[in-house]
Amino acid sequence: MPTLFKNKYRVDSTRMKGWDYSHSGYYFVTICAKDCKCYFGKVAEDKVILSNIGKIVSDEWLKTKDIRENVVLDEMVIMPNHLHVISYCVKTRF
Repeated sequence: MPTLFKNKYRVDSTRMKGWDYSHSGYYFVTICAKDCKCYFGKVAEDKVILSNIGKIVSDEWLKTKDIRENVVLDEMVIMPNHLHVISYCVKTRF
């Protein structure tokens, strides 16, 4: 049974134990809309039609390559209530 945090269900971390996430590598990221609401668009005829918010999400994610020199964008898929991205992150120096 999942544990409760602040009286809500939560999932355990999916981070790999022992992995140093500051290492270079490909990363799969999922970002969900608040309350899983379909802010980013809708599905019509088996295609996602982006809302204005969805278009902003797409544009802002694509700016990542310009403002974060250590990230190389690979793939992105925007769904009505979440997006999936695969990016290559280069270890930064501290």
